[in-house]
Amino acid sequence: MSLNGGNGAVTSQKNVFLVAPGTEKISAVQHSNGVDYWVTAHLWDSSSFATFKITATGVEATPVISDVGSYHGGAGFNVIGCMKFSPNGKKLAVAKWSTNSFVELFDFNKETGVVSNPVLIDNFFGADYLDGAYGLEFSTNSQYLYVSDLNQQYYTSELHQLDLSVFTPSAIKASNVVLAKERRLIAGLQLGPDGKIYVSNTFSSYLSVIEAPNNKGLSSDYQYRTINLSGRSAIFGLPSFIQSFFVGKIEVENTCFNDAVAFDLITSESIDSVLWEFGDGTTSTLIKPEHTYAAAGDYLVKAIFKSGSCTYNVAKNFTIYDMPIANAVTDYVFCEDIGNDGFETFDLSSKTADIMGGTKYNTF
Repeated sequence: MSLNGGNGAVTSQKNVFLVAPGTEKISAVQHSNGVDYWVTAHLWDSSSFATFKITATGVEATPVISDVGSYHGGAGFNVIGCMKFSPNGKKLAVAKWSTNSFVELFDFNKETGVVSNPVLIDNFFGADYLDGAYGLEFSTNSQYLYVSDLNQQYYTSELHQLDLSVFTPSAIKASNVVLAKERRLIAGLQLGPDGKIYVSNTFSSYLSVIEAPNNKGLSSDYQYRTINLSGRSAIFGLPSFIQSFFVGKIEVENTCFNDAVAFDLITSESIDSVLWEFGDGTTSTLIKPEHTYAAAGDYLVKAIFKSGSCTYNVAKNFTIYDMPIANAVTDYVFCEDIGNDGFETFDLSSKTADIMGGTKYNTF
């Protein structure tokens, strides 16, 4: 990626028409080969999904069409609602807001791009004209689905957790836990790289957070309005990501120069094999490797792992720190007894800058 100083930019090949009409639903996930990607949209006045393959050469213009599940059409508000892939790419969830609202779940084949096996969760969420299921998000282990159910007329909403361990409508409905009921609109939900789910509180300057979405029920720890947007406002949606970015995370320990840095890959998927790229030209195939860097600095470590027929990519930026230097200071002598009681206070923190110099004390 060379344009815009390495940040990327739209090339001269742009505004290429792909498909219409469509709903607002779109989501992306990595191909089973670990290199290419799938982008899936749901068509309007249709029960079909259009899934486009994206390779290094661009978007393949002919999509994989999966005619499966419920019809999306009718009144204009029926176009509203989110769609998300699970982080492992094996499930796809669709929310339809407004009249006769529902959530529908599917299996997804990451090798072929085919959507199949619909599981309909209906007669469960609000179903009036300005009511129903809107936001969706999976936990990082892909076991739990979180759904926001909002009523725009009465300005109320609920946040649901559904367990997908048993993939039938009755079992999923029976697993429901209501995490919150609010006199405010809970709207978009988005998994972050820290494994937490961020929740849009519509028309407010705060986000709420599901702190532990892999945990069942109330132990998932929904925290109301904990992220201050500093005067900016959340509306309905949140930025979208390629969902497979969240299939796992890398933990790094011992990041001082000359230490053997320990790496661990945390994922709910089985790990058949893994290739670590340490960001300095060296690699390892150990599950939990250690590596000593030749210089301090910033590095990007990658773990490319196989689970069954699928390949996943996880990455993390981190810093190797130079050994800290503590500077010698002149003696700190304080003899005056202001209170004339034999006691006096030494404020040693006043010497921190002299001792630490430019070293950040909370780094070590």
